[in-house]
Amino acid sequence: RLNAEASDFNHHMERAGINYDYIISNPPFFINSLKTPSFSRNLARHSDDSLPVELLIAGASRLLQQAGRFGIVFPALQAHSFISKASENGLILKRRIDVKPFPHSEANRVLLEFSFSSQPVESNELVIREHPGLYTLEYRNLTTDFYLNF
Repeated sequence: RLNAEASDFNHHMERAGINYDYIISNPPFFINSLKTPSFSRNLARHSDDSLPVELLIAGASRLLQQAGRFGIVFPALQAHSFISKASENGLILKRRIDVKPFPHSEANRVLLEFSFSSQPVESNELVIREHPGLYTLEYRNLTTDFYLNF
């Protein structure tokens, strides 16, 4: 049902001639993973229950202006697959930030930005914590307007 609603929304926006400069998403991205007893929590976290990435990518590519950009937060382990699917819809990776929980950890999330134009990809990384309980200066500067306890 939700896939149909998302598809109907995309169709309505296309018919209205509305296109966007920037679309950003932090979609549900758990795929075929263990679920909780909470329907609403599963809906928010699992793409197979709510928003398949193929539908999200297709909708973003249809709703963006030609010079528009599409940003997304996604699991690092699934980034390659997402980038490939976006490319199939004409969206080209423009920027990638690998998000690491600690300096010596592997990235667990990526921030990806796409556009329709080809250009060199900007790559960076963001480390969240120096060690448990201590956020990095870079992360604090980035998020200070959103947290009360920094």
